[in-house]
Amino acid sequence: MAGGKDIPRRLKLQAGGVVFLQFVLGVPWAIHVFRAEGASATFFWIVGFTSAVAVSSAVFLSSLRENRAPHPPDAPIRPDLGLANTLTMMRSYAVSVLFAIALFPVQSPILLWAPFVLYSVSITIDFVDGLVARITGRASLLGETLEHEFDSIGLISATLVVAARGTLSWWFMLPALYRYLFMFAYWRRVSQGLPVVEPDNGGAGRVIAGLYWGYIATALIPIFPVHLLRSGAAFFVVPLTGAFLRDWFIVTGRLVPGTGMHRLLSYIFRVYVFGWIPLAVRIASAGLIILLAQRLSGIPSVILILAAGGLTLGAMARTNAILSIAVLSLPVVYQGLGGAGLVQIVVALNCLIIVAGGGRFALARHEDIPFASRLGGGAKASR
Repeated sequence: MAGGKDIPRRLKLQAGGVVFLQFVLGVPWAIHVFRAEGASATFFWIVGFTSAVAVSSAVFLSSLRENRAPHPPDAPIRPDLGLANTLTMMRSYAVSVLFAIALFPVQSPILLWAPFVLYSVSITIDFVDGLVARITGRASLLGETLEHEFDSIGLISATLVVAARGTLSWWFMLPALYRYLFMFAYWRRVSQGLPVVEPDNGGAGRVIAGLYWGYIATALIPIFPVHLLRSGAAFFVVPLTGAFLRDWFIVTGRLVPGTGMHRLLSYIFRVYVFGWIPLAVRIASAGLIILLAQRLSGIPSVILILAAGGLTLGAMARTNAILSIAVLSLPVVYQGLGGAGLVQIVVALNCLIIVAGGGRFALARHEDIPFASRLGGGAKASR
């Protein structure tokens, strides 16, 4: 207990109000599901929504004693939630609706687009709430706990929707469960009395996780060509898997930071994975984009040529990679190109650029600033 004090009554009332409000806001969704999809879908929606709200609320209510400053250790429990934690709890509502929609097939345009909107809102709040906590001076252990839990619950819910729609295979559920698998393995190792080393929970791992969230959010867009999504899947799944394996090797002592093997791997990634390989990929991608642009006319062709020029120079490489993917995925463009296999190759190459950056000799790398700050991880660390 923080400072040996009980949870303030005002904080309990606010927390209860937040939980109750989530259930109230679920009513309009239930009515729409009933009208658009029928009684059977409504039953599954209610079961899914109430279950998700119950789980997230249990995490929230059981962590109220952590509604205090990270330092000093005996800091008193704050009497109110504060704006930052209230924003974070909005994510609970968003991911609960998202989870419920995954449990039944939908036809309503609102329900088809809702997962993308809800998950995008959840990701946006994930960036904003930590910043609000710092600005208002209300960083808290509660905020940090809720961030981690809703990151995982949101990713599981979004991936479940993608898999249920058939957009991506069910094995995509596995990366969404990595954190819980890691926590279980860590707990098992501690319970067996085996030595553990605390991994670095920031840096590249946060960046890769953020990119994977973006990929899943894109997969939730109903009109995005499925073949294009699948062509770039490996460039997001493999790095995320590697990041968790790296952390596990550090935890078990198989990989010691600063030693020969760690330095060798760091050199390979710095020089090749984030250096020469992205250089070759962005030049190849630029050439292919120009070939595709010649088959088009009007604004899409101009945008693709500009994106190809940016990739060639390495000027805002990630931004231009995302821009070219967005243009090529437009139904009118994709169908106009006949869904060419060349488009899938370009998308795959640009996915690699999004993950690894522009590489050697890249110019105008201003976009690396938010990536270097771990896609909002700096704000989160202060929560």
